[in-house]
Amino acid sequence: MSIKVRDTILGEQVLICAPVTGRTDDDIKENIRAIRDSDADIIEWRVDYYDKRRDANRVVSMLKDIRSECGNMPVIFTYRTLREGGEPYSDEEGYISSEDYVNILKKCADSGHADIIDVEVYHGVRDDVCSLIRYIKDRDVYTLASNHHFNATPNNDDMYDIFEYMHACGADILKLAVMPKNSMDVIRLMEVSAGASAEYDEPIITMSMGKLGLITRIGGELTGSAVTFASVSGESAPGQLGADMVRDMLDILRIQESDVYEK
Repeated sequence: MSIKVRDTILGEQVLICAPVTGRTDDDIKENIRAIRDSDADIIEWRVDYYDKRRDANRVVSMLKDIRSECGNMPVIFTYRTLREGGEPYSDEEGYISSEDYVNILKKCADSGHADIIDVEVYHGVRDDVCSLIRYIKDRDVYTLASNHHFNATPNNDDMYDIFEYMHACGADILKLAVMPKNSMDVIRLMEVSAGASAEYDEPIITMSMGKLGLITRIGGELTGSAVTFASVSGESAPGQLGADMVRDMLDILRIQESDVYEK
C-alpha cells in the first residue's frame, strides 16, 4: 500500500531521502538549499547533529524554519539516539533520556511542522512506544517506526518479528537497517525485505549498511523497499551514496510492466 505525504507518494516507486546533518542553524539551511537543488524526493532532519538538540523549544523553532525552507518536499523528523547510530557531541552529551526523547517527539508532533516522525521502537517498553506512535498519529502526522543493528544482521525470524512489532504498534512506515558480516547477510536482508513488503500494507524501508550492503540501497524495486537514503551534504549512515548517483542507478534498475515476463 502507498501513502501520500504532501504531493509525494511512498510505495509506488523507490524514493530518495537526503539527510540534513548540519550542526548550526546556518549549516542546516545551507544543507536544505543543496538538497532542494538535488535529485532527492524527501528531506530527513537528523536532529542529533544539531548543536541545540537538547533544547526542545529551539528544536521546534528550527523545525518550523526547515518546513518553510523545504517548499512542498516532505520532512522526516529524526532524533537518532546514540545506541542506534546517533551522532554524539561528547561523552557527556551522547545520551538522551527516554523522557526527553519522548518529550521532543511529542512537541514536534504538536507543532504540525513535521510530515513524518521517526520513532525508535526499542526506545523503552512496548506499551510506551505504541502509545507514542498513537499520540503522533492523533496529530495527523505520519509515523516511521525504526530499528537499527550496527553490529550484525539478526536471523530471519527475528527480522520478521521486528516488522510485526512495528505493524502491531500501528506505525505508518516500517524501517529496518542492519550491518552485514558477509554476502549471505545481505541476501537474507533482501529476502526478508521482499517478504515483509508482500505481507504488510505499510510501506517498508530496509537497508544493509556499509559497502557490502550497497546493493540494497539501489535494489528497492526488487526488495520492496520504498525509500533509499542518499547523501547530498553529508552521510548519516555507513554506505550512503550521493543522491545524483543513486537517481541514475534507480532509473536504470526501474522495473516496468513490460519487463515482467510470465511463462
